[in-house]
Amino acid sequence: MFQLELANRITASPGEKDYSRLSAVMQYCSDVKPVADIKPHLFFPKPAVQSRVIEVSFFDTPVSSCEKEKYLFTVIKAAFSKRRKTLKNSIAGDDLSINREEAEIILKAAKIDPVRRGETVNVEEFVALAKHAWNYTREDRW
Repeated sequence: MFQLELANRITASPGEKDYSRLSAVMQYCSDVKPVADIKPHLFFPKPAVQSRVIEVSFFDTPVSSCEKEKYLFTVIKAAFSKRRKTLKNSIAGDDLSINREEAEIILKAAKIDPVRRGETVNVEEFVALAKHAWNYTREDRW
């Protein structure tokens, strides 16, 4: 059970106003869905917030190695760090050690429009983006 606003952030889909880094990371490693809303009058003392129960079903098999998973989380972080910027501008920089031209090449290889924003990218696209960025910047392949 979480405060309603946090539950909304965890379960938000790409393009929704509550979709965030937290949403992407949680949905990468689990299936999340709302179960029930709990009204404040059901508690004593009555809280000033609403609550929601969500179901989190973690996936059994890790998708990749810890190092590559950490890199994926760095890509997601970079995409959301400059929320109103395009993906090309968000992922270029120190976090991933790539410039804007390289960012555009990587995004196109991942079949993601460079002018999209991080809050529109779904988990599968983030994984593809991380794989292409990893392969572009390292000799060992994903």
